[in-house]
Amino acid sequence: MMDDKSLLDVLLGADLPDMRVAMPTKELEVSRLSDLTGEPVVFTVKALSYDTITELREVNSGSITIPVLLAGVVSPDFTSPHLLKHFGAVDSEGVVKAMLLAGEIADLSRAIEELSGYRRLTVNEVKNG
Repeated sequence: MMDDKSLLDVLLGADLPDMRVAMPTKELEVSRLSDLTGEPVVFTVKALSYDTITELREVNSGSITIPVLLAGVVSPDFTSPHLLKHFGAVDSEGVVKAMLLAGEIADLSRAIEELSGYRRLTVNEVKNG
C-alpha cells in the first residue's frame, strides 16, 4: 500500500488531464436510424463534468434523461434550424422526442452517464493482505 507522500508523487508526476475541460468522447450508432436511412447514423457524445451534472440536477426537478442527452450529444446538433424545421419542433427537446424512441433516448443518456463515470464501478476496494 502507498503512503500519502508517494501517492502525491504519483499523481503529480503523471500527465493527468483536467477533467473539467478534457472530456472523453465516444461514437454511438443508432441502429434503427441507420436501418431507416440506409447509412450509418452515428452520434458523437461526450462525458459531462461534475458541475454540469450538478447543474442539470438542480435545474430539472424530474428526470434528467433528456437534459443529459442534450448536454452530452456533440453531433448531431439538436438546435439546428434544419432539424427543428424538419421535425416541426420548437426546441431541441422536441427534436429529440420526434427523432428518437424512448429507449434510444434512455440508451444515449445512459451512455453519456457511463462516459461521465456514473452507472459503472469506478473504484476498487483495496484489500490488506
